[in-house]
Amino acid sequence: MEDLKMAKKVVTFGEIMLRLAPEGYYRFVQAASYGATYGGGEANVAISLANYGMDASFVTKLPAHEIGQAGVNSLRQFGVALLRSQTLPQPTIPQLTVFMGYRSVEWR
Repeated sequence: MEDLKMAKKVVTFGEIMLRLAPEGYYRFVQAASYGATYGGGEANVAISLANYGMDASFVTKLPAHEIGQAGVNSLRQFGVALLRSQTLPQPTIPQLTVFMGYRSVEWR
């Protein structure tokens, strides 16, 4: 474990994915509220490494609005720094929707 802490900075590159999940077993059209979490393979790796005490950073592009800022904040709360993140003019964040009642996953 000491070897990991002495390693140099780790930088991951990728996209942040917004996961929207209706509460309980509701479908999207039935739900009144949704849980929102951010993730993605590279972001999750950076968070895991930061949890082990490593200096982890993440490089991505995000839209220039509140949803994009929420993605930035979600990484920062786990101790991951964002490097050279650019904002995009169009509001695009990949979305993963989970429907518990039907055990299906939808990617957009």
